[in-house]
Amino acid sequence: MHKKSIKFFPLVLLLLFFSCSKGHGLQIKENNITVYFDDADDEKTAKELLDFFKANKISPEHSMDVKLVKNDSKFQLLFIKTDAFTSEELNFEEIQTFFDLQQKLNSSVESFKSTPCEIVIANNQFEVKEIPNPL
Repeated sequence: MHKKSIKFFPLVLLLLFFSCSKGHGLQIKENNITVYFDDADDEKTAKELLDFFKANKISPEHSMDVKLVKNDSKFQLLFIKTDAFTSEELNFEEIQTFFDLQQKLNSSVESFKSTPCEIVIANNQFEVKEIPNPL
């Protein structure tokens, strides 16, 4: 197993706790991951995000939906927290995993180099519940 795959293995396990929601704007899908976005101008960034997941061998066994939202000075990447994920708050290891992912996204995805990305935990309506590592 490659070092890159080993580093993101905890992320894949963590993402298995996150699930799907439908009907939230434009979307593109690849390898069980659907990226939703509201503005057609963000399709390029959504494709870059899917390319990042593919390059890092992040391909969850179950469907995973995320939503890309662009605010004035940053993107937010919303992951859906499912009912199966029983903890109300993320533990230290989960926060660290999301921090590592956020750092890697901001250094690897071209669109995030000029407009950084912040990972957000949301419910199945993409309403913000927690921001593990605010920018």
